[in-house]
Amino acid sequence: MKQKTLRIGVTGHRILPHLQATTDTVQQVLQLVQKIAIEQTGHKKITVVSPLAEGADRLVVREALKLVGTTLETPLPLEAEDYLTDFDSPESKEEFKKLLKQSQDILILPPKSRRNLAYQAVGRYVVDHCDIVITIWNGRNARGPGGTAEIVEYARKKKKPLIWIHSEQPKNYVEERLHTLNNTSMEDELNVYLNNEEIDPEEFATRINRTREEYLQALPDADHPFGKRLNIILDHFLEEYVRADLLAGKYQRYYKSASKAIYVLAAFAVIILSLQYIFHLNHWIGAGEIVAIFLILLILRIGNKTGWHGRWVNYRFLAEQIRCGIFMALLSGPGQQSAGPPRPYQWVHDSWSLNRYRKLWHSKPDLPPLAQDDLPIAKGFIDQAWFDDQKEYHLGKTAIQLTNHHRISFAAELLFWLTLGAALLHVMPNLFHLAHISTGYLDTDLGISVLTFLAIALPTGASASTGLRAHFDMKKIGKQSELMERRFVLLQKKLYQAETIDELQETAREAEAIMLQESADWYQTIGFHELEAA
Repeated sequence: MKQKTLRIGVTGHRILPHLQATTDTVQQVLQLVQKIAIEQTGHKKITVVSPLAEGADRLVVREALKLVGTTLETPLPLEAEDYLTDFDSPESKEEFKKLLKQSQDILILPPKSRRNLAYQAVGRYVVDHCDIVITIWNGRNARGPGGTAEIVEYARKKKKPLIWIHSEQPKNYVEERLHTLNNTSMEDELNVYLNNEEIDPEEFATRINRTREEYLQALPDADHPFGKRLNIILDHFLEEYVRADLLAGKYQRYYKSASKAIYVLAAFAVIILSLQYIFHLNHWIGAGEIVAIFLILLILRIGNKTGWHGRWVNYRFLAEQIRCGIFMALLSGPGQQSAGPPRPYQWVHDSWSLNRYRKLWHSKPDLPPLAQDDLPIAKGFIDQAWFDDQKEYHLGKTAIQLTNHHRISFAAELLFWLTLGAALLHVMPNLFHLAHISTGYLDTDLGISVLTFLAIALPTGASASTGLRAHFDMKKIGKQSELMERRFVLLQKKLYQAETIDELQETAREAEAIMLQESADWYQTIGFHELEAA
C-alpha cells in the first residue's frame, strides 16, 4: 500500500518581526502536526503546498523540507518571471528559484485581471488542496483581496484544520479543528484508484492494444518517424488512460442502473399499494411495496457507501485530462507545459484526479521539438485521431441524449393525457346521472376502481420518467455536445490553416482548453447528482 501523505497549506505575512522566535515555533508546530497525523490518520509523508511568497511561506517550507519524506508542491499566481518582480532583493529572487527547483509539482494558475485577485486565487487554491493550514498572521482584518486575513477566513469557512502562529507574539499559537483530521483526504481516494480497483487483465490488455492500434492507424504515414514519437507518448500515458476509462465506464453503468432502479421501484411501490388498496386484493400483494422500498434503501446504501457516483465522475475526469495530455505531449518540446484543467469550481478543486494528472504530465518523457517537416503528418494525425474523433463522438452523443429526452417527454406527456382521460371518465357517471343518461360499465364498482387506479398509476409513471430525465440532464448534456461538435468543426478549419508548428500548437492548446472546460462543466452538472431517494 502506498504511504499516505498529509498535505500542509501555508499562508502568512511577508514581513516577520521576530524571525528566530517564529522559526522555533514553526518547528514545534511541524513536529505537532507530524505527530497528530501519524496518530490520527496514519499519514507519514508530508507535502507542503505553497506559492513560495517571501516571509511565512518560505519559512515553513524551509523547515518542513528538513523533515524526512517531505515534498513541495508550488501553485504560482503568475508566470514565474512576472512573479519574481514581487521580490525586491537578488537574494530573495535566488531563494525563490532554489526552492522552486525543489518543487515536485509546479502549477501556474489561470491569469486574473488584477494582481491582488491572482494572490487571492492562489491563497484559496492552497486551502482547497491541503488537509491542514499553517498561518503566520497578526490577527488583524484584511486590507484587500488575497491578504492573509481573508485566506484564513476562507479556511475557516471551509472548516479546515488550522494552526495560527501569531506573527507579533510567535511563542503563542492557536489550534483550530485539529480533531477533524481524518483519513478521508484526496490521497485516500487516489489509493483506492491505484490499489483497490479490480480490472479484468484480459479486458485491460485488449483495450490497450486496440486503443494503441486506433492511434497508429490515424497516422497518415505509418513509416514516418512521427510514429516512433507517438509510441513513446503512448507508452507513458496509455495504460493510465485505459485504466481510468474502463473504471469510469464500470461505475457509470453501476450508477445509472441504480438511479433508474430507484425511480422505477419508487413508482412500483405506489402502484402496487394502490392496486392492493383499490381492488381489495390479498394483503400479501401489498408486501410488494415493502420489497420495493427495501430495495431502494439497499441500493442507496451500497451505492453511496462504495461511492459509485464519485468514482465515476473522478475517473472520467481523469481519463479526459489524459486524453488531452496525449496529444499535447506529442506536440510539445522539452519544458513546454499543458494548459491543464480549468479550476472555476470547488468540486473540481477537490478532485484528486487533478493532482494525479499533473504528476503524470510532469513525469512524461521529454521529446525534441517538432520540426517544420513534421507539420503535415502532425496536422493529419491531430485531425483524424483527435478533432474528427471528438466531432463524431459529440455528434452521436447529441443524437442519443436529445432523442432520449424527446422520447421521455413524449411518453410522460402521453401518460398525463391518459390521466386526464381517466379523470374525466371518473367524473362522467355523476354528470350522466344528472342528465339521466346510462353510463354502463363506467358506473360499476369495477369500472370506478379501474379509473381510480389509472388516475394514480399513470401520473406516477409519468413523474418517474420526468424525474429520470431531469436527473440525467439529458437535454443540457445533449445541447452541450451539440455545441462541442460545432466547436470542433471550427477547430478543424483552423487546423487546416496552420502553416507553422507554433500555429499547430496554439490550435491544440485551444482544443485542450475547450475539452477540459467542457469536462469541468460536465463535472459541475453531474457532480451533485449523487444517488438519492426519488
